[in-house]
Amino acid sequence: MSLLVIAGLYSSIVTAQIKGGIDLEAVMKQMRFEYTQAMKTDSPEKFNQHILLFKKQLKIAGTFPFNKERKIKALEGLDKVTVALNAVQLPVNAENLAQSKQALYVIDDLRKDYHDKKPSLWQRFYALIFAGDDSQLLPF
Repeated sequence: MSLLVIAGLYSSIVTAQIKGGIDLEAVMKQMRFEYTQAMKTDSPEKFNQHILLFKKQLKIAGTFPFNKERKIKALEGLDKVTVALNAVQLPVNAENLAQSKQALYVIDDLRKDYHDKKPSLWQRFYALIFAGDDSQLLPF
């Protein structure tokens, strides 16, 4: 019986990340993956592909219905990432690949600035049960 209660609470916490049909955690993870792959590659073609996929995920993240406490900060961070991405003119070629990567390092700094430390499972349970809002549930 207690296992069912814990499982129910956990599923409530997990689904709290999904609003408006958008799984923000999955979108952010995909953005991180595309960024990392773009920064690792030596191929301008692959770099361009990863950056285009990153931009697609960024647009999706921008449509997430953030709660009013998080909306201003979240959209400010997403706007700064957009500016950083727009500073890189696509398609990138072999001559400007290193320069383009250098310009994108600011995105990693923004991630550190705008993502709060992810709360522990117990902090999430506490916030879900006692806080009454989902501001403590979002890991960024």
